[in-house]
Amino acid sequence: MHTQAGTGNEQLLYLLEQLASVTKGRTLTTSYTKLLSHLIYQREHPVHWIHAGERTQEVDEMLHHLHRNGQPLSILHLHKETAYLSPYTPLEQRGRDHGS
Repeated sequence: MHTQAGTGNEQLLYLLEQLASVTKGRTLTTSYTKLLSHLIYQREHPVHWIHAGERTQEVDEMLHHLHRNGQPLSILHLHKETAYLSPYTPLEQRGRDHGS
């Protein structure tokens, strides 16, 4: 999901409505990697990226490209009924950090 930059209560309401419309089903009309690729090569990037969902090797390479270029990036984690954000770390680094 991509939302144009904005401020104020109207923007907050718009963002909350977008988040409320998210379902667990795969409802994208284009592949996630094509969407990421398109967003990566735009001139203006979002202020902060939040990745939610599966991280394949291909997706992680694209996220790592953003991270190397200084783009603020977080990962959304779900655990039971809790959701939290953490700073992005590459999959291979995460595996080494945990002894895998």
